Amino acid sequence: LWTLIHHTPLRIPAPSRPAHSRDVPLPPTLSRVMSRSATAPPANAYEAQREAKIAENKARMAQLGILDTSRALSHAADAARVAARNANVRSPNPSSHTPRDRSRAAPAVSRRSSRLTGVTPHDYRECDGMLDASEGVGRGGKVQGNSRGWDEEVAYNPEVYTAVQREALGTCAAPWTLFVDGYEGSVRIYDKGPAGQCCHQCRQKTVCKHTSCESCGLKRGTFCGDCLMMRYGENVDEVLAAGSAWQCPPCRDLCNCSQCRQRKGWPATGTLYRKALREGYASVAHYLVLGSTETESEDRDEEMEDVKA
Repeated sequence: LWTLIHHTPLRIPAPSRPAHSRDVPLPPTLSRVMSRSATAPPANAYEAQREAKIAENKARMAQLGILDTSRALSHAADAARVAARNANVRSPNPSSHTPRDRSRAAPAVSRRSSRLTGVTPHDYRECDGMLDASEGVGRGGKVQGNSRGWDEEVAYNPEVYTAVQREALGTCAAPWTLFVDGYEGSVRIYDKGPAGQCCHQCRQKTVCKHTSCESCGLKRGTFCGDCLMMRYGENVDEVLAAGSAWQCPPCRDLCNCSQCRQRKGWPATGTLYRKALREGYASVAHYLVLGSTETESEDRDEEMEDVKA
């Protein structure tokens, strides 16, 4: 049995070719491959079947014209690449090879030093009466660091306060601890749902204590505790305890948020709380009202007394 298995040659029938492919002439290369495969005996049955399949596939591609189409596309692509390469090659410039005339002297470069030319140098120092760049806007209505230049003066309405506004400034009996209410550690709690309220000053919807003004009954009377202390010097707990007796800063014409100041034609104040504390004011509102109108209001009061007399 072992002799019959290992010495009996395995006979595999030759693959059948379609009847319509016998009349199609094969390419020369394919003919040589097929003739060589026909003359050289295959090493085993697997190689014989593989060669037969290869020959059949090549014959089928030759009949369908795939080989000719692939060859034509390859030649067309090569021709397009050659044409593009030739088009990108710049024509030689005959004038570039001419020797340069070294007898011509180079023009002298004029010095740009203002000290030597006698021109008065430009003064880049900041104007007097303006705040630091970190504070934003000065009292004179000039904005530092604007996108159109440092020397540009933006036209704003004059910022004038009356004695009624000075008397309407708020106070507090107990101090308010900042950055505690509505915080988890050092992270502020924001809530866009019904639990959060939007502060008129910072326009942040947070979960903390907020005021409500019964005088106007509008959303502009909603201030968070931190903004109420930093911007107006009032304690939110005392305001909530006062109830209807308290009026919001917009009702007292003291609101210094960017939107209310823009309606009056005034520039935004920026972060002024630390500067107000350094100069001895209780809040930003006290800094704006008392710091800019104290002398003017006193002069105005004296003039009114002289008129009455």
